[in-house]
Amino acid sequence: MVSPGWRVLDIGAGSGILSLPLWAIGCDVTALAPSIGMRIFSMKKFQQGIDWMKVSEEKLEDVPLHDLVITI
Repeated sequence: MVSPGWRVLDIGAGSGILSLPLWAIGCDVTALAPSIGMRIFSMKKFQQGIDWMKVSEEKLEDVPLHDLVITI
C-alpha cells in the first residue's frame, strides 16, 4: 500500500495515468521521461493544470532513491 508523502518516480509517465492517483493521495511524484519527445509531451500535458508534476531529464542512474518506482 502506498502512503501519503512517498516519493514516487514514474518512468515514462506519458499522460500521468499512474501518477495522478498517486499525487491525489499525497505522494511527491517525479516523471522521468527518457526521450525528448516524451518529455515535451509530458510537459505540455502537465502544464494544462497539472503543475505539481516534476518532469526530469536525468538519467535513471543519476536519480536519487525513491520510495516507489513505477513504469508501464
